[in-house]
Amino acid sequence: MDHKPVLTDKVMQYLDPQPGKIIIDGTLDGCGHSQEISKRLQGNGLIIGIEIDKDLVKQAIKKNIRGLIVEKNNYKNMKEVIAKHNIRSVDGVLLDFGMSSWHLEESGRGFSFQRNEPLDMRFSHEEEKTAASIINSLPENDLADIFQQYGEERHARKIAHAIVATRKHERIIQTQQLVEIVRRCTPRAFFRTHSTTKIFQALRIAVNDELNNVRAGIQAAMEVVKPGGRVVAISFHSLEDRIVKSAFRTWGTVLTKKGVSASRAEQLLNPRSRSARLRAWENKS
Repeated sequence: MDHKPVLTDKVMQYLDPQPGKIIIDGTLDGCGHSQEISKRLQGNGLIIGIEIDKDLVKQAIKKNIRGLIVEKNNYKNMKEVIAKHNIRSVDGVLLDFGMSSWHLEESGRGFSFQRNEPLDMRFSHEEEKTAASIINSLPENDLADIFQQYGEERHARKIAHAIVATRKHERIIQTQQLVEIVRRCTPRAFFRTHSTTKIFQALRIAVNDELNNVRAGIQAAMEVVKPGGRVVAISFHSLEDRIVKSAFRTWGTVLTKKGVSASRAEQLLNPRSRSARLRAWENKS
């Protein structure tokens, strides 16, 4: 499945990639944004593409995008990544915190509740913690806290209690086992899908330490962008967006006072863009 990047026109507007510039794409995914950045650089410039998933790294290298250097790493380490190439500062940083379509549709790691797959949810196989290990080992209160804090799920404690009761007689290792538990704990059909989405989001965030990565990544981006350079961040849920919004308030100049959402036309063409919110910042120091 092709990964459709969101808000591409707005990303280009605020990131402003031009010939001669050095840009970091901190969340390479399917390379959609990097391909457009490459066109704007016109063969004169550099894109440092960072991706933590080794499978997506391989896919990115095969695309042979002009001016793109692919680095397997966490975007929070961008300062160390560019130092490898004797670069101290850059003209722009893009951070798209959204899920790759490939992860949902093809990775087989249990990111989607619409398939019966192992409860893995790791972006990097180098990490030991999986969704299954969390589900089968954490105390009930800790599980409920994860579901409340990272999923903002109102049935969190009921679902956590049911998980602990279930794992007494069987390990919960497949997505459909978890889906069934959530289904039993949510009384109406609408809330079943809604709650399942939130529970899967919460587990994914916990497995990959996503919110701490967002905090560290935004901080790193602000430190490597040269005066006049820009940081563009795309969030997909309120937890990420709050972090980005708060960080941008304390640095430089915010270019997007209220954040930018996808147009109605883009939302119809690419449904995942509905929850996307773009914020941009410029280093005025």
